[in-house]
Amino acid sequence: MNKNKKISVLFLVIISIIITVCIAMFLLDTTGKINQGNFRINDMIINSYAKVNEQESDQEQIQLSDLVFDLSQNNKISILVAKNLEAQRIYLDNFSYDFPEKMGQVILYQTDSNTSYPLNDLPEEIELNKIEQDEQYFIELNIDNVDFMTDVNAPENMQKITFDGTFLKDLNIKSSELNMKFSCDLNIIDVTGKHSKCKLKFNFPTDDLLNNGVSILRQDISKFPFILK
Repeated sequence: MNKNKKISVLFLVIISIIITVCIAMFLLDTTGKINQGNFRINDMIINSYAKVNEQESDQEQIQLSDLVFDLSQNNKISILVAKNLEAQRIYLDNFSYDFPEKMGQVILYQTDSNTSYPLNDLPEEIELNKIEQDEQYFIELNIDNVDFMTDVNAPENMQKITFDGTFLKDLNIKSSELNMKFSCDLNIIDVTGKHSKCKLKFNFPTDDLLNNGVSILRQDISKFPFILK
């Protein structure tokens, strides 16, 4: 075998080894797929519902279509986090969102907190209270679309009003008009200073809100692993 052929064969062998190594690294790369660190998501449920608030009026109301309503749409995200170590700090950051087509005042808040944040003016970080439940951390976030429609009358000839999401269907509102997307990072720093991070991504509400009055969606927790920073 002459020198040029030897070089060509060696070159092909090297290229083949590089390709094999790259494929192996890709197949064996578990970054972002396997839970790391001392925390893991044990359960996550999104409850989406509607608030139908009747306005007070001094005028005589003869039929249902005389009633006037303000409409809001609420989403409650409940998360259980299992722990092997105590958390020193829990907070959210790296926010991203898409507003719904029908939008009022969209706010984010923790259930046990008196502080709420407009979604379009969030701070860089939101500190979360550490609530322990059955030796786990319980996190409950709310994202509300407040008064996305106001001064709404019930349709003519309506016989009964249901004060839930099915009323929105009676008004010919589509779930796509209320759909919003939200994502952020859930950060937990344990007592040793180790930093665990989980990417949270949500898309709500579902069609069940209009069809059944409420939407209850349990998330696939395998999609929410923690990674170590």
